[in-house]
Amino acid sequence: MTDWLQPPRAFSVRSEASAEWPKWKEHFEFFLQATEKNSRDEKTKVAILLTALGSDAIDIYKTFAWQADEDKNNLDKVLEKFTAHFVPKRNETYQRFIFLRRRQKEGETFDAFFTDVLR
Repeated sequence: MTDWLQPPRAFSVRSEASAEWPKWKEHFEFFLQATEKNSRDEKTKVAILLTALGSDAIDIYKTFAWQADEDKNNLDKVLEKFTAHFVPKRNETYQRFIFLRRRQKEGETFDAFFTDVLR
């Protein structure tokens, strides 16, 4: 029935991962919904996630510290760990400096300027 749907490609764990992780995660969540795999038990959903992520991400998963043993089989908790790993916290002071320093360039549309400021 939904066997023709493919999970997202294996996730590439490299320096640009922080920008790609939210998109990959969203694609994976759509995949679970579309294939009706989101109704499976948590352990199975984590196994599907790890299979879709690929072997490099499995190695990262093995390094995570868990508060409770059952957390490693909870999809939401596993996704939180990967998000914390791939999307590090931003330095607020530095981000404020960049924001306040940004000026609209000559010829730059307001929409382009505003979009860039919001990043």
